[in-house]
Amino acid sequence: MSRLGKLSSLLLLLLFVTLLSGTAQAGLLDVGPVVPEVNLSTEPNLGHGFPLWYRDANRLPLQLCTDRASGMCLTAEPNPGLTQRFPDNMGDELFWWVGDASIPIPQQGALDRDGEAILVQAIEAAFSTGDVVSGAQVSFARIRIRIDTPYAGVYLVTTPFKQFTFTVAPDLIDDGINHTEDIGIAEGGVFTGALNGSVGPFLYCTNAPIIVNGQSFVGDPNQPCSVRGSTFPSAENPSNFFRVQGPNGFDIQTDQFSVMGKLYLDPIPTPLDVGKVAYTRQASGVRINAFATTQALSNQTVPSAPFPANFALTGAASVVEVTAGDLPTLETSTNNPADGKFFGSTPLIPNLGTLPATATVTNSSDIPPTVRVVPLVDDVALESAMFNPVNNILIVSAASYDQVAAPALSLYMPGMDAPLGTLVDGKISVTFPVSDTTVDPVKTFNIPPEKVTVVSALGGSDTRSVTGLSPFAVLPTGTIVINGGAEFTNSATVTLTLSAASANGPVTQMQFSKDGTTWLAVEPFASTKVLTLLAGNGLKRVYVRYLDAAGKLSEIISAPITLDTVRPSGTMVINGGAPLTGNSIVNLTLSATDANGVTSMQFSNDGINYFSPVPYDTAVSLNVLPGDGVRTMLARFIDAAGNTSEPVSASTTLDTTKPTGTIAFSTPNPSNLPY
Repeated sequence: MSRLGKLSSLLLLLLFVTLLSGTAQAGLLDVGPVVPEVNLSTEPNLGHGFPLWYRDANRLPLQLCTDRASGMCLTAEPNPGLTQRFPDNMGDELFWWVGDASIPIPQQGALDRDGEAILVQAIEAAFSTGDVVSGAQVSFARIRIRIDTPYAGVYLVTTPFKQFTFTVAPDLIDDGINHTEDIGIAEGGVFTGALNGSVGPFLYCTNAPIIVNGQSFVGDPNQPCSVRGSTFPSAENPSNFFRVQGPNGFDIQTDQFSVMGKLYLDPIPTPLDVGKVAYTRQASGVRINAFATTQALSNQTVPSAPFPANFALTGAASVVEVTAGDLPTLETSTNNPADGKFFGSTPLIPNLGTLPATATVTNSSDIPPTVRVVPLVDDVALESAMFNPVNNILIVSAASYDQVAAPALSLYMPGMDAPLGTLVDGKISVTFPVSDTTVDPVKTFNIPPEKVTVVSALGGSDTRSVTGLSPFAVLPTGTIVINGGAEFTNSATVTLTLSAASANGPVTQMQFSKDGTTWLAVEPFASTKVLTLLAGNGLKRVYVRYLDAAGKLSEIISAPITLDTVRPSGTMVINGGAPLTGNSIVNLTLSATDANGVTSMQFSNDGINYFSPVPYDTAVSLNVLPGDGVRTMLARFIDAAGNTSEPVSASTTLDTTKPTGTIAFSTPNPSNLPY
C-alpha cells in the first residue's frame, strides 16, 4: 500500500492543509525511543532508525509494523520475495497505524461514472529523500481525502478525528476534492512532530485485540471492521464513521475501516529525567542533593482489564529514590500528587573519603522499576557572567561547593570546544575578540555568547546567561602598606605592599598619587611596587585606587610614612668628666636629640668595632679596653628613621697600678732611752 508518493511534495501539502484544515483534538500522547540503525539487519530485529512506538491518549502503544509473517502489516519491499532488510530491501514507507475507509458513489449529477470517497488516516514512517537512505527518516500524521463530487457547492466531511468543509466550484466539479494533511515532518531525527497532528486516539476494531502468531493487533487491514476510539467531537458522542454531506441531499457514510496496528506489549518505563545528582562537601561532611522529573503516576496498569482499559494507569504514585555507593538511600518528595518534579537532600554525612562516581535514580513504583544511572558531581554555582562593552571584557564568577577537593573550574562558550580559561579564586576575565586556535582555520568570536558554562574538574557544571554590567555592582576594595607598615623611613624610595578584590571580577589595574591630586599613569595590578616619595623631610602619604575588569573604580586608599634624612646629634661623658679611673668599668652619661626621637645607640671601645645597638638611655656602664692608659669610648645614636649620628667620643685614663714607697728608721740616742 502506498500513501506517500515522494516526500518532495510533502511541504507543499503541509502548506495546503494549513489553509483548509478544520479543528481537531490532540490524540497522541508520546513517542518511544528510536531504534538504532543496523546496516543489513533483518526482521524481526530490523534496525530501521525509526521510533519503536507511538502511544495515544488512551496510553495504547503501537509499534512500527514490520511483521510480514503475520500478514497484518502493510509493507512495500522492493523485492517482496526476499527477507526484509535495512536499507536495501525495506519499503520507503512503513506505518505505526492505519485507519482507511472508502464509500462507493453511484453515478449521479456531474458524475458520468460510478465514483468513490476515500479516507486515508495514518501515522507514517518515510524518508525525506523518497528512497531508503540512512539518516533521512521522518514521521508524520496523515489525513488524506479523495472524493469524486457529483455537484458543485459546499461539502461537509466528517472523519473520526475532525471535520472538513470544502467548496467545489462549478468549473472544478470534475477535479473533485483532493486534500492531504501531513503534520510533523522534520529531519534530523526529530519524531515528535506527529504528536501535533490530527490523528488519534487510534481507532481499533471492535474485536481487538486480534492475536496472530502470538502477536496482538488492533485490526486486520485485510478485513474492514466497525471501530471504536474516536473522541471527536467528544468521547460521549464519537464519530466512529466516515461521512460526506453535500448539495442536493448528497449524504453517504460508512462505519467500516481497514485498520492496521501492532500493539507494543513490553512494559514502557515512566519517563525519568534526572536534572542532576550533586554533592556539597566541606570539612564537616557531605550532603547529596537530587533533582528529577517524571510522571506523577507510575506505569502500573491492570493487565487483566478488558482492552483497551488494560493500558490505563492504576493511579499509583511515582516514588523516586537515589542511591550512591555506601551513602544512605535518599528519598525524594514532590510538591503535590499531580507534580512530576522531585527533590531530595540528605542530612550532613561524615566524609567517607572517596565519593562514588555515579548515583542511581529509581522510580521504584514502576513495574519493573525505572532506573537511571548518572554521574555524581560536585555542585557548581555560576554566580555572574557580565560583559563590559566599553573594554570588551567578559567577567565570570563561579564556585564549586566541594570545599575539600577545591576542583579547578573552566569556562566554556557555545561553538568552541576548548575552554576560554581557568578560573582563579573563583573569577576569570576574557577579552573579546577570542580566537579558537584548536581548529583549522582559526575561528574568531568578536562578540560574547548569549550563555556561558563553567565546568568543574569533578564533573559539576552550571550555565548562566551573559548580562550587561550589573547596576548593583559594588566598587573594588583594597589596601596599601608602606615599608611593611613602618612609621618612618630615611630613604625616599619605598616599597608598597598592595591587595585588592572586587565582587565584579578580577582587579586588573591600579593608579597612584603622591599628593592625592596628581595621578600617575594607570598600570597593571601587582601586589608590590617601588615608589619614590616627594622630596623633603616630613610626613608623606601615598594614594592608590584600583580598577576592576568591570570598569569599576575603587575609593581612594592611602597610607602615611614620615621621611627623615637628618642625623641625630649627641654627647657622651665618662665618669662625670673625671680624667682618671682605676676601674675598667666606666659610667657613661649620654644625651642625644632628633626631630623624630632617638631610639637606640651603639658603642665602641676600640674605635673600630661597635657593639649591637641597645635602646637609647642617658646612663650606661661599659668596659673599656683592658690595660692602663688613655681609653677612649665612641658612641653613635640612631633615630626612628634609621639615621645614625656621627660618632661622639670621650676619654679617660685607666690606672690600675698601685703606688709604691719605703719607710726609714733612725737610731735613737741611748741616753734618751727610758732605762
